Amino acid sequence: MSSQTLPECCVILADIVGSKTANDNRSAFQSHLKSLAASLNIIAGSDVLSPFQTREGDALRGVLSSARHVVELLWSFDAQAISVPLSVGIGWGRLTFFTSFPDDVDGPAFHNARQAVTLASDDSKLGPRFSGFDNDSARCENVIQAIASLLSTQRNEWTAKQREVAVLLRRGESQVAIAKALHVTPQNINNHIKNMQWQPYQFAEAQLQKTLEAFDCSAAWQQLIRNDASWHS
Repeated sequence: MSSQTLPECCVILADIVGSKTANDNRSAFQSHLKSLAASLNIIAGSDVLSPFQTREGDALRGVLSSARHVVELLWSFDAQAISVPLSVGIGWGRLTFFTSFPDDVDGPAFHNARQAVTLASDDSKLGPRFSGFDNDSARCENVIQAIASLLSTQRNEWTAKQREVAVLLRRGESQVAIAKALHVTPQNINNHIKNMQWQPYQFAEAQLQKTLEAFDCSAAWQQLIRNDASWHS
């Protein structure tokens, strides 16, 4: 099966920053990475083509049929980055010929993800990097990258308490409910929301989500898997 007959997909790679020199913490980092892989697979759900799993102990890889879960996945990467510094690259494209899935696969999607994770490693301040998200119907990679970098920068400026508030806000909790959960006053939560500039953040994240939802080949992958017996062997 060649890349011309395969739908496009989303490849996500993550490398532990400085893992080769962090010998004292390497074992702990690898343990955190395995835990992260498990949570990412739950979030991505039925879009998972190749489950997130660790590679060579210091890297993480997953292949998805859609980019619609990327925003949620990035929140998980951010939460884990408190314990494990990560460079994250997200690539979109096709796969090449393979003899067994998911191990013997490669192609433009992986090339783009590797390029993206290299860029992320070179300048971690810009957050996760994207590559391959320009195609005939949606030439928007620069917009995706700009919004994602600004959101990452804003999240990095939040305090630990503000991150807690943000997580609960994204779950749809009211300010009163959040105040009760965090044992503070509603006014305190309101102050956090203002200081963290939650409204513009929420708007920008929603636009990023809408843009990434255009990169969705899940239906094509489901049909391919149903019709091709080699996927079940």
